[in-house]
Amino acid sequence: MKNYQYRSNLVVCDIECYPNYFLVAFKDINNPEKIKRFEMRGDDDTLDVQSIKRILRMATVVTFNGLGYDIPMILYAMKGANCSDLKEASHDINTNGLKPWVFEKVYEVSQPAYLDHIDIFPIPEGQASLKAYSARIGCLKLQDLPYDHDRWLTPKEMDEVAAYCDNDLANTRSLFLHQEIKPNIDLRCEISKEYQFDLRSKSDAQVGELIFKNTLERKTGRRLYKPDFNTVKKKIKYDAPDFMSFSNPSLIKLYELVTSLTYYINPKHGRIDLPVELSSEKIKVGDATYTIGIGGIHSNESSQAVVAEDDEFICDADVGSFYPSIIINGGFYPTHLGLPFYNVYKQFRDDRLAMKHDPEKKVIVQTLKIALNGSYGKLSSMYSFLYSPKMMLQVTLTGQLSLLMLIERITDAGMRVISANTDGIVIHGKKHQRAKLEDIVAVWEIETGYMMEYTEYAAIYSQSVNSYLAMKRSPDGKTSWKRKGNFASRSIALTGNGQVCIEAVMAYLENGTPLRKTIENCTDFLKFTNFRQVKTGAYKDGEYLGKVVRWYYSTDSKTPILNKRGNKVPATQGVKPCMNLPDEFPTDVDYDWYVREAHSMLNVLGVKNVNKERRAFSLSDKKEYRWGRKEDRVTYHSIDMTTKEAVCEARLKDPHDEWVYDADEGSKYCGKCGKFHDK
Repeated sequence: MKNYQYRSNLVVCDIECYPNYFLVAFKDINNPEKIKRFEMRGDDDTLDVQSIKRILRMATVVTFNGLGYDIPMILYAMKGANCSDLKEASHDINTNGLKPWVFEKVYEVSQPAYLDHIDIFPIPEGQASLKAYSARIGCLKLQDLPYDHDRWLTPKEMDEVAAYCDNDLANTRSLFLHQEIKPNIDLRCEISKEYQFDLRSKSDAQVGELIFKNTLERKTGRRLYKPDFNTVKKKIKYDAPDFMSFSNPSLIKLYELVTSLTYYINPKHGRIDLPVELSSEKIKVGDATYTIGIGGIHSNESSQAVVAEDDEFICDADVGSFYPSIIINGGFYPTHLGLPFYNVYKQFRDDRLAMKHDPEKKVIVQTLKIALNGSYGKLSSMYSFLYSPKMMLQVTLTGQLSLLMLIERITDAGMRVISANTDGIVIHGKKHQRAKLEDIVAVWEIETGYMMEYTEYAAIYSQSVNSYLAMKRSPDGKTSWKRKGNFASRSIALTGNGQVCIEAVMAYLENGTPLRKTIENCTDFLKFTNFRQVKTGAYKDGEYLGKVVRWYYSTDSKTPILNKRGNKVPATQGVKPCMNLPDEFPTDVDYDWYVREAHSMLNVLGVKNVNKERRAFSLSDKKEYRWGRKEDRVTYHSIDMTTKEAVCEARLKDPHDEWVYDADEGSKYCGKCGKFHDK
């Protein structure tokens, strides 16, 4: 019985491949100073295959995208391929898109039984490049490949590429050990041991799919395969459950539209295309507008701030295990799998609920959660044995219409639904209406079979439905925040730019702390850094930086970062690159820029009438007006220098932009501004 645990030797591995240079490098994860390099410098050189094989036999090898590139290339090199051969194979993978299972056939290689390999590339949600992940987790050095991969290298350049590879090894190690990655791989080790097949290099959706496949095959006694796409119905109708009902004429009309439409499967990717009749539909309920789609319902709020007064409440009501509940309550299953799928799915859900609070069953509970949620995600994949576009449609539309039922009833009772998104809604009302709300929800729960879970908010500030800050206060008065979208914490899955500004905004909203105080008191330099991916490559003052660039806003810089075509990279005016994190906090941080940015965040979150800080916006302390224009416009507006705002309410696109004050007698002036002064 294989245990799928890490070997005592644990290494990260990376390779580099050029026409006349091939490198295989290993770094010991537990002793990172230990690095082993194996090179071929030209076609006449030979690779130390026996030493590489010894490491592969003794260690668990961790890579980033090793399944698709590094491991097949190493196996081919160990077979005796020279630099030219390997460069051709690399081209087949990177340019021609050769898949690893095809590579093995074409190049006659196979993974040896002794190889214990973990690829972390599939693990994070929303796959990105190693450089992007390195920026998100705050790695010390971001470095792009120093020379084009088709270049013939000099010995000195080979040394530089080897040093570059060392940095990639260090960043891969940091990614593997990160708190959002290592525990997930540890869990996969336990699941692999339980099910006796290797799940350590699988995404959540892949893990869920394989657990289901294994369980169903054991229960049915037959092998299961993906359905033949040619046999799948390409035109689908939605069958609404019996409990579905509406009283609002517009919602009745929507219900009739949803149930009458024919939904078509796109043959290119096998997913359902949203009918244009639904994609253009804006659903009005009370003073809120909603959009439905294949993915889920969304409200359309923008720059909305809602604060609960002493006699009011704001609560977030989420449906617990929404999609699994819809599947089980609706009796849904893929036609080609039949009732065994439903029975296993329900058993997984029931077992998870029964074990949820037993600490000794933690691994099983987490496994079942991945299986339930991950398998749902495969319903729309034509490459999965779970593929069932009809079931996917039934689940998503039932969920959206069910929430609209609840939204209608809450709105009719005199409360506001201020946000709705996929599996939950946010309600604002008077405290004396709370009992009524819970009665409405309880009846809805009985009708649908779903269960709501409540979270209380003191306030919610929304840029949009997926980008907001929600303030929570505990009974002892402590404040915590739910952060989403552009205001989320930096993580493996999220870029998280502007962290120091977001913290300043939260402190201001929580207790009125001046924006500058929070920003200037912050000593964590990473929170001042932003980064972005520039596909064509980024340059600053003629120096090449790479395809992932990290920077901060500096008082010593006036120029932007440019892409390869010479176009300005957005939001980089006046930045200083910091591809290598400094040892000490820089003295040239432009605090004024960060104050302006935090002020702009408040504005997009719906917090209006916040006075601009005089210093950050260079405001005059006496009332005066100057004629100014936008940088790319010819019309001049009258600018109040105490606010830097036009009297006609014309606005600069970016809060960091400045009006251009160069008007003369022949200039074109704004009529509205002229009338203001004529008064």
